Amino acid sequence: MYRSDTSPSVSLDTIARTAGVSYLLIIVGGLFAEFFVRQRLLVDGDAAATAANLVASPLLFRFGMAVDLVVFSCDVVVAVMLYLLLRSVSPSLALLATAFRLVEAAILGMNMLNHFAALVFSSGGGLESAFTEAQLQALTMMALDAHAVGYSIGLVFFGFGTVLLGRLFGRTRLVPRWVSGLLAAAGAVYVFGSFVHVLVPTLEKAIMPIYAIPLVSELAVALWLTVRGAGGKGGASGPGFGSSAPLLGDAEHLR
Repeated sequence: MYRSDTSPSVSLDTIARTAGVSYLLIIVGGLFAEFFVRQRLLVDGDAAATAANLVASPLLFRFGMAVDLVVFSCDVVVAVMLYLLLRSVSPSLALLATAFRLVEAAILGMNMLNHFAALVFSSGGGLESAFTEAQLQALTMMALDAHAVGYSIGLVFFGFGTVLLGRLFGRTRLVPRWVSGLLAAAGAVYVFGSFVHVLVPTLEKAIMPIYAIPLVSELAVALWLTVRGAGGKGGASGPGFGSSAPLLGDAEHLR
């Protein structure tokens, strides 16, 4: 149990399931915003067509922005819940993983300003007297490109945090060992893919298949925590922990 002097005790199962449900919302919301909004409206290399799509479907684009904001908010919830869940395994690593994830959420939240700028430019935003239509379309594309780069920057921090989470989960029996291993690999994929986007963007499409690893591993963690919670049998593995050890280590409670 997690006990606080100012609030009722919260069970590990509640913490785990809250993390799992929030993670599922992140996955569903992220896929929606990317594939049902951005992929539908943004035309790679065609500023005129992209600007026209934003003008024709501003509500869809704004709804995608709103979903993104919910996703980033859920990211904060997941960061805190996983810290509470894993801090008895290694307080320093759990705190570092949380810090990485919170930095990522902050970057991606601020990065939404680029989407708002794209909406302003595509609609004219009162700038018609200062810029030609072609220039406004180019500014729209520039804002969207800046958003893509900003997303990659945020995912660098997310990737490092995910590697740490994979290591932390690997020292517990909260999820199967293969899931924790895949999660660590997923973090490496995020870091690698983000640097490819920033340094060698021409290779980005070629490495897209490796993003199946994050999808499978994160979905597995989210579903496992949602359905199983903190389990209730088994414990943290590694030096100092026997088969009768509690789920997350020597401590019966998180304090």
